Amino acid sequence: MLAGIGDGVFLPHDPRRTEKILAGLEGRAAPDDLTARIFGKIGNEAHNDPLALAAVLRRPRQEPFTKDQLAAVTCEMLIAIGDKDFSQPATQLAAAFRRARLKTLTGVDHFRTPESFDFIDAVLDFLES
Repeated sequence: MLAGIGDGVFLPHDPRRTEKILAGLEGRAAPDDLTARIFGKIGNEAHNDPLALAAVLRRPRQEPFTKDQLAAVTCEMLIAIGDKDFSQPATQLAAAFRRARLKTLTGVDHFRTPESFDFIDAVLDFLES
């Protein structure tokens, strides 16, 4: 199952996006950079580890995934993404898997996917099938 991940997995890494997220996590975000500030707020909530998140973001990058690599996955996949998520669309991502269901969550952005009741219902339905 993948959530909040879209067709961008096929694109090369953009260090500018990573730097914006790091700026948010580390309290260096520009006051008008809402996305970076939200990443910082959520990344620093009690259940998250901002140092671990920053380490993941600073890891050496590999080439993006290819559609052939994803086609080798044989299990069924659920791909859930909100229609307000900056990571969408996920149509190419879903099509790359042999057996994937794409669930678009109405009115949901990237940060609220895990708490969306539509997301929770989709996960439960997927696990029951």
